[in-house]
Amino acid sequence: MFGSLGQILPRAAARYGGKTALVVGERRFSYANLNQSTNRLANALAALGVRAGERVTLYSVNGWEWVVAYYAVLKAGGIVNPINVMLTPSEVSYVVNDCGARVLITSADKAPSLAELKSTMPVDHLIVYGDAPIAGAHALDELMGRASDEFEIVPRMPEDIATIGYTSGTTGRPKGAMLTHRAVIYNSVMTATMHVRTAADTVVTALPCAHVYGNIVLNGSLITGGTLVLMERFDAEEALRLIVEHRATLFDGVPTMYMYMLALPGIEVFDLSGLARC
Repeated sequence: MFGSLGQILPRAAARYGGKTALVVGERRFSYANLNQSTNRLANALAALGVRAGERVTLYSVNGWEWVVAYYAVLKAGGIVNPINVMLTPSEVSYVVNDCGARVLITSADKAPSLAELKSTMPVDHLIVYGDAPIAGAHALDELMGRASDEFEIVPRMPEDIATIGYTSGTTGRPKGAMLTHRAVIYNSVMTATMHVRTAADTVVTALPCAHVYGNIVLNGSLITGGTLVLMERFDAEEALRLIVEHRATLFDGVPTMYMYMLALPGIEVFDLSGLARC
């Protein structure tokens, strides 16, 4: 069993190497590539002052950058604060202040409004996806481009906090739920066992990585050596097309997704014979 979430990729890379781990659009990562990419960002985060127990906020839709940032923070010993992409900038400001995040990693479309609110948050560093940073922010590609792909994981104990995920706040302000490395690992492993995930599986999903279900699909797929085909956001026809293209054996979704897929005109033209579990 893993002692910390930061150990997932190094162990998987040692075992599965050149096997495809992640597919997002036209971008593909082998286990070795993904491990090296997270090492580069972990080095960059450490250079910016991220230490054990430091909170780092992730705020974007699904993407390879989100996945790399998630494991990089954990390797550096930090605590991930994954934020629902539907939150407004002012709501993001509340969450960042509440958890005390010193680094905020976001996509280019979200960056301008967050930069305007930077003075209201404890954030020392704003990191933006891509290679063209806005004023006062770091470009993710630039940080990774000049960092080493070798990194020694900062040790964390199973009972240490790994993530702080916020509730929806339906009856008041959102509350930060602190989850340990042990809790997230056990949830991921037990769910993967229940779903009979193996290295032979290719999984298609549009579940948000920032949500607990999307997170255990991500971790469970990489722990078991599978291939994860990650959609930026859900589209019924695109989901079916990806299942066919990648001969997916497994689709993870929620009831509304299945409703739209089943109701799609022409669903019968998609060859779903390889799909074993949903």
